[in-house]
Amino acid sequence: MILKKAASKELLNLIYRNALNSKNWNFLYPRNNEEKHAKINVYSIEEQHDVKDKFLLGLCTSLLLEVYKNGGKDYFNNNFPSYIGISMKDQFRSDNLHTDEDPHYKKNIKILGLLNPEWKKEWGGGFVHGEKIYSIEPGDFVVFDSTVLHKAEDITINKKRIALDFSLDGI
Repeated sequence: MILKKAASKELLNLIYRNALNSKNWNFLYPRNNEEKHAKINVYSIEEQHDVKDKFLLGLCTSLLLEVYKNGGKDYFNNNFPSYIGISMKDQFRSDNLHTDEDPHYKKNIKILGLLNPEWKKEWGGGFVHGEKIYSIEPGDFVVFDSTVLHKAEDITINKKRIALDFSLDGI
Protein backbone atom coordinates (compact mmCIF):
# COMPACT_ATOMS: atom_id res chain seq x y z
CA MET A 1 0.00 0.00 0.00
CA ILE A 2 1.36 3.42 -0.95
CA LEU A 3 0.46 6.42 1.18
CA LYS A 4 0.67 9.32 -1.28
CA LYS A 5 2.10 12.63 -0.04
CA ALA A 6 2.24 11.26 3.51
CA ALA A 7 5.12 13.51 4.58
CA SER A 8 6.11 17.10 3.93
CA LYS A 9 8.95 17.65 1.49
CA GLU A 10 10.46 20.19 3.90
CA LEU A 11 10.88 17.61 6.65
CA LEU A 12 12.12 14.98 4.16
CA ASN A 13 14.70 17.45 2.86
CA LEU A 14 15.88 18.28 6.39
CA ILE A 15 16.35 14.57 7.18
CA TYR A 16 18.05 14.04 3.78
CA ARG A 17 20.59 16.82 4.42
CA ASN A 18 21.30 15.63 7.97
CA ALA A 19 21.72 12.03 6.78
CA LEU A 20 24.16 13.00 4.04
CA ASN A 21 26.28 14.90 6.57
CA SER A 22 26.11 12.16 9.21
CA LYS A 23 29.26 10.47 10.49
CA ASN A 24 27.24 7.36 11.42
CA TRP A 25 27.13 5.55 8.04
CA ASN A 26 28.15 1.88 8.23
CA PHE A 27 28.52 -1.08 5.87
CA LEU A 28 27.07 -3.84 8.07
CA TYR A 29 24.09 -4.86 5.91
CA PRO A 30 22.89 -7.11 4.54
CA ARG A 31 24.38 -9.54 7.02
CA ASN A 32 24.12 -12.58 4.74
CA ASN A 33 25.67 -10.91 1.70
CA GLU A 34 29.25 -9.83 0.97
CA GLU A 35 28.05 -6.83 -1.07
CA LYS A 36 27.07 -4.34 1.63
CA HIS A 37 25.29 -1.02 1.19
CA ALA A 38 25.67 2.12 3.27
CA LYS A 39 23.23 2.44 6.14
CA ILE A 40 22.64 4.56 9.24
CA ASN A 41 21.07 2.78 12.20
CA VAL A 42 19.12 5.75 13.55
CA TYR A 43 17.45 3.67 16.26
CA SER A 44 17.32 0.03 17.28
CA ILE A 45 15.44 -1.33 20.29
CA GLU A 46 18.51 -3.48 21.06
CA GLU A 47 20.76 -0.39 21.13
CA GLN A 48 18.29 2.15 22.51
CA HIS A 49 20.78 3.42 25.09
CA ASP A 50 23.35 4.07 22.35
CA VAL A 51 21.57 6.56 20.05
CA LYS A 52 24.36 8.20 18.10
CA ASP A 53 22.38 11.14 16.64
CA LYS A 54 19.47 12.24 18.81
CA PHE A 55 18.60 15.13 16.48
CA LEU A 56 18.24 12.77 13.48
CA LEU A 57 16.16 10.39 15.63
CA GLY A 58 13.87 13.29 16.55
CA LEU A 59 13.45 14.28 12.91
CA CYS A 60 12.64 10.70 11.90
CA THR A 61 10.06 10.23 14.65
CA SER A 62 8.45 13.55 13.64
CA LEU A 63 8.21 12.22 10.10
CA LEU A 64 6.67 8.97 11.35
CA LEU A 65 3.99 11.02 13.12
CA GLU A 66 3.22 12.80 9.81
CA VAL A 67 2.92 9.44 8.04
CA TYR A 68 0.68 8.14 10.85
CA LYS A 69 -1.63 11.18 10.64
CA ASN A 70 -1.75 11.02 6.81
CA GLY A 71 -3.06 7.49 6.46
CA GLY A 72 -0.65 5.28 8.39
CA LYS A 73 -3.03 4.95 11.35
CA ASP A 74 -5.01 2.46 9.25
CA TYR A 75 -1.99 0.12 9.06
CA PHE A 76 0.21 0.42 12.13
CA ASN A 77 0.03 1.17 15.84
CA ASN A 78 1.45 4.45 17.04
CA ASN A 79 3.92 2.69 19.34
CA PHE A 80 7.57 3.61 19.03
CA PRO A 81 9.25 1.58 16.26
CA SER A 82 11.76 -1.15 17.05
CA TYR A 83 14.03 0.03 14.24
CA ILE A 84 14.63 3.19 12.20
CA GLY A 85 17.22 3.12 9.43
CA ILE A 86 18.43 5.18 6.49
CA SER A 87 19.97 3.39 3.52
CA MET A 88 21.94 4.53 0.50
CA LYS A 89 21.79 2.54 -2.73
CA ASP A 90 23.14 3.16 -6.21
CA GLN A 91 23.48 1.62 -9.66
CA PHE A 92 26.69 -0.23 -8.76
CA ARG A 93 25.08 -2.76 -6.43
CA SER A 94 21.88 -4.74 -6.88
CA ASP A 95 19.82 -5.18 -3.74
CA ASN A 96 19.26 -8.62 -2.28
CA LEU A 97 15.79 -10.19 -2.10
CA HIS A 98 15.09 -10.65 1.62
CA THR A 99 12.61 -10.59 4.47
CA ASP A 100 12.78 -8.67 7.74
CA GLU A 101 11.18 -10.42 10.67
CA ASP A 102 11.06 -8.56 13.95
CA PRO A 103 10.59 -10.82 17.00
CA HIS A 104 9.10 -7.89 18.95
CA TYR A 105 5.89 -7.89 16.91
CA LYS A 106 3.03 -10.23 16.09
CA LYS A 107 2.48 -8.54 12.72
CA ASN A 108 5.68 -7.23 11.09
CA ILE A 109 5.10 -3.98 9.21
CA LYS A 110 7.71 -1.79 7.57
CA ILE A 111 7.29 1.70 6.25
CA LEU A 112 9.64 2.87 3.52
CA GLY A 113 10.01 6.22 1.79
CA LEU A 114 12.57 8.16 -0.24
CA LEU A 115 14.40 11.10 1.26
CA ASN A 116 15.78 12.43 -2.04
CA PRO A 117 14.19 15.80 -2.92
CA GLU A 118 13.82 14.54 -6.49
CA TRP A 119 13.54 11.01 -7.83
CA LYS A 120 12.14 10.05 -11.23
CA LYS A 121 10.49 6.72 -12.03
CA GLU A 122 12.80 6.15 -15.02
CA TRP A 123 15.81 6.19 -12.67
CA GLY A 124 14.67 2.87 -11.15
CA GLY A 125 15.08 2.44 -7.41
CA GLY A 126 11.43 1.58 -6.86
CA PHE A 127 10.33 -1.00 -4.35
CA VAL A 128 9.76 -4.68 -5.17
CA HIS A 129 7.38 -6.53 -2.82
CA GLY A 130 6.44 -10.06 -3.74
CA GLU A 131 5.63 -9.88 -7.45
CA LYS A 132 4.77 -6.17 -7.55
CA ILE A 133 7.01 -3.14 -8.25
CA TYR A 134 6.03 0.13 -6.60
CA SER A 135 7.27 3.45 -7.93
CA ILE A 136 7.83 5.81 -5.02
CA GLU A 137 7.94 9.59 -5.26
CA PRO A 138 9.41 11.85 -2.56
CA GLY A 139 6.72 12.26 0.11
CA ASP A 140 5.15 8.83 -0.56
CA PHE A 141 5.58 5.92 1.85
CA VAL A 142 5.03 2.22 1.25
CA VAL A 143 3.49 0.23 4.11
CA PHE A 144 4.21 -3.47 3.71
CA ASP A 145 4.41 -6.87 5.37
CA SER A 146 8.15 -7.32 5.87
CA THR A 147 7.85 -11.13 6.09
CA VAL A 148 7.18 -11.16 2.31
CA LEU A 149 10.28 -11.15 0.06
CA HIS A 150 11.21 -7.60 -0.97
CA LYS A 151 14.09 -5.47 -2.27
CA ALA A 152 14.96 -2.19 -3.92
CA GLU A 153 14.56 -2.15 -7.70
CA ASP A 154 17.83 -1.68 -9.62
CA ILE A 155 18.89 1.94 -10.07
CA THR A 156 19.63 2.97 -13.65
CA ILE A 157 21.30 6.35 -13.14
CA ASN A 158 24.48 7.51 -11.40
CA LYS A 159 22.67 8.94 -8.36
CA LYS A 160 22.41 7.84 -4.75
CA ARG A 161 18.93 6.78 -3.62
CA ILE A 162 18.46 7.57 0.06
CA ALA A 163 15.56 5.83 1.79
CA LEU A 164 14.18 5.80 5.32
CA ASP A 165 12.52 2.76 6.85
CA PHE A 166 10.72 1.97 10.09
CA SER A 167 9.90 -1.42 11.66
CA LEU A 168 6.55 -1.36 13.44
CA ASP A 169 3.75 -3.48 14.82
CA GLY A 170 0.92 -3.77 12.31
CA ILE A 171 -2.79 -3.66 13.01
